[in-house]
Amino acid sequence: MKRAIIITGYIEGPEDIKSRLDSYHPAKGTCALSRLADETEVICADKGWKYAPTLGFTPDYYIGDYDSSEKPPKTDNITLLQCEKDDTDTEAALNLALDHEADDVLILGGLGGRFDHTMGNIGILYGYTKKFRKLELMDGRNKVFMALPGDITVHKDGYKYLGIFAYGGRALGVTLEGFKYPLTDYDLDCDTSLGVSNEILGESARISLKEGALLIVQSNDK
Repeated sequence: MKRAIIITGYIEGPEDIKSRLDSYHPAKGTCALSRLADETEVICADKGWKYAPTLGFTPDYYIGDYDSSEKPPKTDNITLLQCEKDDTDTEAALNLALDHEADDVLILGGLGGRFDHTMGNIGILYGYTKKFRKLELMDGRNKVFMALPGDITVHKDGYKYLGIFAYGGRALGVTLEGFKYPLTDYDLDCDTSLGVSNEILGESARISLKEGALLIVQSNDK
């Protein structure tokens, strides 16, 4: 199993991410960050390399057009992209991870800041989830991933809230077990706030989906 960490050019709360890294103990749960203890390829998109020291990472690869930021220090492992292109630096970094045969990818940042970038990154999440065994976006307050048809176990991982949202159309046959507000075989539309602010009662809960896609957001108040 190959892992990759992508550090984006905008991260809200990098110190909070580092705090979660420092305070994590594998015996206490299955936090997404537990896999960082293993050997992991670190890819910095655009000015993500500036966040790497704060997060405690040494970059392995750099990729970006650097049209609005300075380039990283001279390195042999840099891919310079054209400023005018169809994909963002973050998507280019994700494609690099795919080329390197990573199957477990955590994208740090990419939420907050410019809203068009946030929406683009959610679109990337939807488009690339099938290509990886695990793909998540995370900043200092949120962890975001996509659930496709089937059953998944979601661990609390120190987050108070969990929200579910139908993505790309209606999500059919949604079942939530182990939540404060359960659902059974519910068809969730994408034009409702029904899925906001749910909570996992124990250390983990189960989400089942028959058809469609669910955007899962685990979060804390500031």
